[in-house]
Amino acid sequence: MLERYNDSIYLKPSDLNAIENTIENITNEIQEKIFDNQSSPLRNIQVGDNLNGKTIYIQFPRNIYESISGSENIFIKTDNDYEFNAYVTETSSYNLYTVRIQRNNINNGTLYKKESDNFAVLVQPYSFKLPYDTGVVTEIDSSNEIYQYIKIYDNEYVIPDYVKNTWVDNQFLTMQKMENIERGVDNIGKYYYKPIGWIDCKKWLKTSGTNIKNISYQDLNRWVDDLNITNFNDLDNMTIWNSSITQLQWNKYNNIEWEEL
Repeated sequence: MLERYNDSIYLKPSDLNAIENTIENITNEIQEKIFDNQSSPLRNIQVGDNLNGKTIYIQFPRNIYESISGSENIFIKTDNDYEFNAYVTETSSYNLYTVRIQRNNINNGTLYKKESDNFAVLVQPYSFKLPYDTGVVTEIDSSNEIYQYIKIYDNEYVIPDYVKNTWVDNQFLTMQKMENIERGVDNIGKYYYKPIGWIDCKKWLKTSGTNIKNISYQDLNRWVDDLNITNFNDLDNMTIWNSSITQLQWNKYNNIEWEEL
């Protein structure tokens, strides 16, 4: 538990080091327990995802064509009329199995194609960059088996590493170092858990060098209060946005080189 300060504080390096260490410890603990350095950053596409210019990652199984049927099998829709569609075209001599991205029935990208009379080779993992006007996802058919094999990289809600500063006597309190603390505390709340009583970060004025006129004991107390009420002793039961869809069984694909289509 960090101690609060008052207006007669004489700031010591040990005070700032205690705050820095707490930020680093909480950040590392979250990364280790929630993302445990083993779960993949790749996740399924969700309603509300902005897909403009995003890269999707695809790993279709060898027999994916067996899951494709019908002529209108849409499993993802966006607010800009884009659709992810899987369908089969039947002819007298063969069936053509296709997964594509379309807009107003115009093909914007073929993700999979196979003729029934051709041997279904193993489909290697590959990436595909979506158009910059793809839009925001409005509908998903999660029951469609093909949906689970198309993923996006989840970097928006991954807490960044905290690189702390170790304070020593006679060290200048630069705004750059203060802002690093500010961002560290804010990331803990922003990315994971803002309990009741959380005080949002300060909107720092543009300052530089050793000018610390915008720092006061109240700022230190804000950091202390936020860190003290952030109880991560029960991380396993903690509700975190996205935790259920980032814990995927794509671990073995973490370090592969994705081939662009």
